[in-house]
Amino acid sequence: MKPLKTEYNCIGYADSRQGGRAENQDSCAWGDTPFGFLVTVCDGMGGGPSGKLASMIAVTKILEYVKEAETDGANRKTVLTEAIFSANDAILAESEADPSKKGMGTTVTALLINDDSAIVAHVGDSRVYQFRRKAKCFRTDDQSLVFEQVRNGELKNEEEARLSPDSNIILQALGISKNVKPEVVERAYEKGDRFMLCSDGIWGMFPEKKIISMAAGTASLTGAVESLVVKVDEEGFAQGGGHDNLTVALVETKNNSNLKEKMSTKQKLGVGVMGLICLVSLILNGVLLSKYIPEHKQLKCNEIQKDSLINRLVEEKLAQWDKKYDDLVNQLNQKIDKQEDTKEILAEAQKESDLRKEVDGMIKDIEVIQKMKPGPEMNAAVERVQKRFAAFEKKIPAEIAKEERAKVNEWLSNDIMKQNVETAHKSSTKHRKAIIDKLQSIRVQI
Repeated sequence: MKPLKTEYNCIGYADSRQGGRAENQDSCAWGDTPFGFLVTVCDGMGGGPSGKLASMIAVTKILEYVKEAETDGANRKTVLTEAIFSANDAILAESEADPSKKGMGTTVTALLINDDSAIVAHVGDSRVYQFRRKAKCFRTDDQSLVFEQVRNGELKNEEEARLSPDSNIILQALGISKNVKPEVVERAYEKGDRFMLCSDGIWGMFPEKKIISMAAGTASLTGAVESLVVKVDEEGFAQGGGHDNLTVALVETKNNSNLKEKMSTKQKLGVGVMGLICLVSLILNGVLLSKYIPEHKQLKCNEIQKDSLINRLVEEKLAQWDKKYDDLVNQLNQKIDKQEDTKEILAEAQKESDLRKEVDGMIKDIEVIQKMKPGPEMNAAVERVQKRFAAFEKKIPAEIAKEERAKVNEWLSNDIMKQNVETAHKSSTKHRKAIIDKLQSIRVQI
């Protein structure tokens, strides 16, 4: 286990073990940069020593790029994205220079954290978690075949995906293609939050609840890291050895980030419902008060009938109370009306978000098809996309993206969708790319 030394307001530890494999092809690197403290964990793949070389190139190039990048007006998300592109180019160049290394590649996870926020990036199925108060509040989505099958309903849940024989098939990695697409997000954090970067040798050994319990529920960072690597190794050897390399880096924050957490749609609705409940409660109390005031008014008038002047003054004061009550009820009614408007706006926003996620899912379906070979499996995948788009069209207003929708329908039904580069040269790739472009245009117009 090694401490992750930094001048920024966080502490961290990392450990990497060989597991039951002949070589540890995972790599981990860290260091301070002008943009924040950077930690990377990469899981290499490829024959012979190539996997280790690929992961080493990735962690080295990413760290070098961020350290040397120009700071004037630079966006931290952009800098980290470009660093990953640089690492991908370096691995491809190494493969071209030495044919024996052809096919080597690596996953990537990266955390770039300073007082403003945490930038999280990943490619492949290595993961980044964020824990808060012993629970998961964020996790990257695996770029893998089984994760897409869960998303599309072909597998029941992520636990079934974890145990699937296809769990090692990833859809993206550095060193495989020029067109790598890292997923990069900015996260707010609170004092005491933990960020965990890990290869699938860690998260793939146990159900996620157990991983979270060890990483977030263990009081000390060193204890959490040691618990993870020891338990994974013990379980792997108990199952006969041969288990994957395992690498974990755990970083804990010492302060709140300047970026504040935005409320999710679910949280906004929750606040809205609580506000509505409070308003209704106030109105009910007002109704009870309205019943009490006339009775109280009559009682007081009876008691002071001998003094007409005092009686008149009391009547005037009680009349003022009645008016104030009526004004209060009107104000509360107006607030309830506004609350209903807010609920409608939030519901519409959630609907639009769901539609955009549906488009993202179809784009990923097509990217999966791009890597398949012609046959029954590809045909079935194409038909699923066609049905999914037909169902999607029924959910959006008829006036949105008419031209784009017509093109997607036409192109999805073309026979070239069921071919690949081997049978249709580059035309099948261009055809699917054109569909993805139209889907992205639809997404923008939603």
